[in-house]
Amino acid sequence: MLLLKWKHSYWYLVLFAVCFIVSYSIEDGIRAHYDGNNALISYTLGVIPNFLPAIGLCALLHLMIPILLRSLHIELPLPRPHLMSMLAGQMTLIILEFRQQFIPYETFDWHDIYWTVIGGVLFMGLSQMIDLQDRRQIAS
Repeated sequence: MLLLKWKHSYWYLVLFAVCFIVSYSIEDGIRAHYDGNNALISYTLGVIPNFLPAIGLCALLHLMIPILLRSLHIELPLPRPHLMSMLAGQMTLIILEFRQQFIPYETFDWHDIYWTVIGGVLFMGLSQMIDLQDRRQIAS
């Protein structure tokens, strides 16, 4: 099996891009035109726009936080960058969900928060797999 010898940052960029492209394609393409005949499909289409960005935003933050810290000349050791980016992404998306209570024509939904957290946990698993792959490439 041929594995690409990419920098690990490329995998995070691909993860970010795929999550946001699929999320917006579903939200604008499928969800906007779905008639709502099936409750399970309606539920899934309702939580996907929270689940996938939870993964994608964490992947983007995983790359951007160290770059921002370096550009600001801040020497802050990041012993667990996966956890820091996951927490920053989760807090951002959950605050945005709570904000919807105060905006007309927006709806607050606890299921969106649950799926945001599940997306963050999945990001942690995917980031561990990406780092494991990176360590294997370095060792070989």
